[in-house]
Amino acid sequence: MRSRWIGMLGALFVALSVFASTSAAASSERAVVELWKALKPLTTVTSVMNTGAHPDDERSHLLAYFSLGVGARTISVIANRGEGGQNELGNEYVHALGVLRSQELAHAAEVLNMRLAILSQDLDDPIWDFGFSKSPEETLALWGEEYALERLIRAIRTHRPDVLYPSFDNVPSQHGHHRAINLLTVEAFSKAADPTVFPEHFEEGLHPWQPRKLYLPVGAEEGTVQVPVGAYDPIFGRTYAQLGEESRYVHKSQGMGQELPYGPRTESLKLLDAVVEVPEQETSVFDGLPFTVADLAAALPSDAAELAQLLHTVQAELDATVAAFPDFGAVTRQAHRALAAVRAALAAVAEAQLPEETRVDIEFRLQVKADQLARVSLVASQLKPEVIIDDPEVVRGQAFRVTLAVYNGGEVPLQDLGFALVAPDGWTVEPLAAPRTVTLRRGETAQVQFLVRVPETAAFFHPYANRYTLGRDDPFRAELTYRVNGIPVRQRILPQVPVAVLPDYSVATNPRNAMINTLVPGDQVEIQVSVRNYRPEPSSGVLRLRVPDGWQVDPVEVPFAFQRKGETFAATFTVTPPPDVADGDYTVVAEAVSDVATSELGVRVIDYPHISRTYLIEEAQVTLRAFPLAVAPVRVGYVASGFDSVPEALRLMGLEVTLLGPEELEFGDLSQYDTIVVGIYAYRYRPDLAANNARLLEWVRNGGNLIVLNHRYTDNWDEEATPPYPIRLGRPSIEWRVTDETAPVEVLEPDHVVMNWPNKITEADWSGWVKDRGFHFPMAWADEFVELFAMTDPGEEHRREELKGNTLWARVGEGTYLYSSLIWYFQLEQLVPGAYRMMANFVSQPLAPPELVNH
Repeated sequence: MRSRWIGMLGALFVALSVFASTSAAASSERAVVELWKALKPLTTVTSVMNTGAHPDDERSHLLAYFSLGVGARTISVIANRGEGGQNELGNEYVHALGVLRSQELAHAAEVLNMRLAILSQDLDDPIWDFGFSKSPEETLALWGEEYALERLIRAIRTHRPDVLYPSFDNVPSQHGHHRAINLLTVEAFSKAADPTVFPEHFEEGLHPWQPRKLYLPVGAEEGTVQVPVGAYDPIFGRTYAQLGEESRYVHKSQGMGQELPYGPRTESLKLLDAVVEVPEQETSVFDGLPFTVADLAAALPSDAAELAQLLHTVQAELDATVAAFPDFGAVTRQAHRALAAVRAALAAVAEAQLPEETRVDIEFRLQVKADQLARVSLVASQLKPEVIIDDPEVVRGQAFRVTLAVYNGGEVPLQDLGFALVAPDGWTVEPLAAPRTVTLRRGETAQVQFLVRVPETAAFFHPYANRYTLGRDDPFRAELTYRVNGIPVRQRILPQVPVAVLPDYSVATNPRNAMINTLVPGDQVEIQVSVRNYRPEPSSGVLRLRVPDGWQVDPVEVPFAFQRKGETFAATFTVTPPPDVADGDYTVVAEAVSDVATSELGVRVIDYPHISRTYLIEEAQVTLRAFPLAVAPVRVGYVASGFDSVPEALRLMGLEVTLLGPEELEFGDLSQYDTIVVGIYAYRYRPDLAANNARLLEWVRNGGNLIVLNHRYTDNWDEEATPPYPIRLGRPSIEWRVTDETAPVEVLEPDHVVMNWPNKITEADWSGWVKDRGFHFPMAWADEFVELFAMTDPGEEHRREELKGNTLWARVGEGTYLYSSLIWYFQLEQLVPGAYRMMANFVSQPLAPPELVNH
């Protein structure tokens, strides 16, 4: 058998190499690879589940090996959607970032042929990424331990994995979210099998399930089994570790993915628990588990001989289907024969006198094989179905056309072709034409059109309402049926872009958050309001703002008129608070009002080349926070990385801010600026900044005030050359951060001018912070720096001295340099008054009275 495979592979590679120089050959090679990805799962009935906390927590190398190398049904369970992280692509944060990262996670899973379940199901789900945590106890308290455990056990009972392992061990060096998932996974291993735990699952058709083996990821010296992720796969032309990195590259908002060399590489797993007999020296995580359908037959009781024979027949048909590779036509025909055998076995299992647990287990595994064979049929037949939506962005009450088109690129005729369109409850679907052919032969196309109407009560688009959320299915999809040699199959086809029910008008404000300076009499805020028309027909109306009682808005309203869908209109309003406005928060609501619709909602389109287009619908509101702020009229230059909105916050202070591009850094007159601020991660994403860093430091020596915000040691940071005096940024990052946003802060230099002018910094300025104090603190710094603050997380008071590098100030020639790892950008976005006052002090220093400059 081995020599036969080698011969087939050799013939395949020769055939591919002959045409390697043409695009057709490249397409053919991709098709062969996709066929193998569909076929490989037929070789085993086993399954693996990996659990993690955030998108990018997948153990991608291991998953690539288990899925693409072994063919095991592979499931990745992720707890939250990464809402609390960073974004290296754009300005999506919090819920918008969660939507972006969910899309990345879904596409990364597809690269590895992997199923995906996400425990967090809604935008306000308790299982969310509230920011970095050093404590699993804090994490579980905020998520709700029982709540999260129920979701995880539901995932286990839904997917019924044989092998279960978390991505991270429960050790102090790990993120608290990672440790929490570890604890939940270990607890769920046995509780998923307990019928007294969450019995409501069984009313939904689920059954208790005991995973057979539980592993933990460990170092090589502790591992009971070594997984050869560095093994080379001749079909994919890559090692499994390299294939895993292809999946990781999809997490672009986190800058994931790296190039790995060819060569041996292993990952280690330690067996923590098992309910099957395991050999003393494991060679594979699948030791002791049923691996094929034939193994299921061997485990049947002696009085089930007839059923065992049917299962052996299924095994033979599956083997024959795989052996037909790479002949697409032969695989198509054989897959349908195997499908018929699986269905016959399923019918026999339903009639057999088996223990309930055995019956459920065999039925589940056979149904998985039926689903996998349907996928093989779709790929091997070279059927090219499309769901073409003439207008995927719709409003309530709108009708639109959907075309289901199918092209047969394979040699096998497809008989009794049938089309269906599945829409959410309450939607109407009307076929407009029938397929032209009953049998679709090679090179032929069939299509049918449907008219779909959206009800007036339809729910607006939800970015998480799809098959990647546990317990949900795609609400809008096509279903295609056909027969091969009389054996039917049903295919589920998703549109390339989602059907999105959106508000008639999308209303957006700029800014979304703003401050009112109570030290400035008559301080006003300008709010730009834009509206996009999603209605397919002309309409007109007015834009207006609803402001708190006693506030003024000018103009009161502005008329708009649209002739067609997609048109936009914008207006600027000036909002004035009453003269005696008190400190606090105030809400301004923007709305578009016409005779046909009213909208106070905005549609945020999230669309990047590596993900599917998606949307986040948000309230069109502006939060205004009133508080006193003093700031000197300094001229500010900003070196932006694109990952923060600090320039907008500086402008809200009343400052003139100029964004400095490559030309300004290299040739511009920097002397016109009193202060220059370098945004987060800018040394990594602005190569022109590193190239002109010496020029920037010379500007400091000549009297400039340079402020550098949070960086990582991987951000092109040269600890000797980037700052004026050495600063070594901390590694590993978990040890150099303060995650408790309420952690006490001690001002180390209370008489320093930065703490006193133009705002007097007090203890109150450290209240109301969100998510964290800061991260990536320096671990060493030169004596020339003055340490401004001391802080630690609770329980880490012994680290006070080594964490004092969080904010460093130094005199450099005639100028000043400040480096800070506190997350000012996020506090400014969230309108934290103390952050505004301290940032105002930082940028104002060049105009400080000489008598106050004591350092």
